[in-house]
Amino acid sequence: MSKPNLVLFRDLIKPVNDTKRRLVEIETELQSPTTPLVQQSLFAFAFATFEIMTNDVLKYILLKFPQKICTREFKIPKEFIVNTTDINSLLDLEIEKVVQSLAYKNLTDYIQDFCSITAINNFEEDILDQLIERKATRNLLLHNNLVVNHRYNETSGRLRRTPDYGEKLLLNLPYIVSTIDFLKTAINIIEQGLTDKYSDYTKVKALKSLWEHLFNSPVMNFDDYWDYSNDSIIRFKYSERKDTIENCLSGSERTILALWLIHFNSSLHDIFVGTDFLTYTLDDKRKQDLLYLLSLITNDPELFKTP
Repeated sequence: MSKPNLVLFRDLIKPVNDTKRRLVEIETELQSPTTPLVQQSLFAFAFATFEIMTNDVLKYILLKFPQKICTREFKIPKEFIVNTTDINSLLDLEIEKVVQSLAYKNLTDYIQDFCSITAINNFEEDILDQLIERKATRNLLLHNNLVVNHRYNETSGRLRRTPDYGEKLLLNLPYIVSTIDFLKTAINIIEQGLTDKYSDYTKVKALKSLWEHLFNSPVMNFDDYWDYSNDSIIRFKYSERKDTIENCLSGSERTILALWLIHFNSSLHDIFVGTDFLTYTLDDKRKQDLLYLLSLITNDPELFKTP
């Protein structure tokens, strides 16, 4: 059985919300009297903030949908394998390499890959053209002090500005402000696409998917054991399920349930006895389930904690 989908929309959209707040801060700074150097620094920072956001969204999607990783084989350094026991660390390493590789592509290809991986609609050409030219200007600022060179002419796209080779490109406040407006437009497009695609991926949906992956017995129906709202687990219904837990669950089901519940609410450990935590009696399938649950508890503890 394939692993459940544990995407949380609130985690996916966090880089987008953080970037929107940061751009507002940059706009506020630009409204104050500043020098051209400060203005240009904020221009470069604004574009870098947008790039970091898209990379972070990609990393999250690839972590939750590793089947979207385009490489057929993972190349893991030997010393990394020797020194880690966490499979998620291996996956993180590969995802980091994949995203870095994508980031070196030209912006057209990068955005196309971004939209394909996240399963949202691609950008309209007019927005993409604006971003292409403004990224080329940012790179020219960083690498050649705004002096036009062949690299700018090759990468700035259809909206390339036309100073002669060797002349300095204009980078003034109106251009910087308009760049931030275009970045905000692009972010809104991404936000809407992610919202349309993933907004129903709530904490309760993720936990229910995980529960159904771990427990397939008819006496382990998720709704029978939990009270919950749209995006919050309210309580474990122990009093209603006490007899079932004590008399109807298999030993492996009690072991998995015990591990889950003590990380949801540590006071629930009184439900179980020491034998519920024995693992050497589990079959191979249950051992894999237990290791999977432990990895989730280690890497995403907020998923299980009491609200």
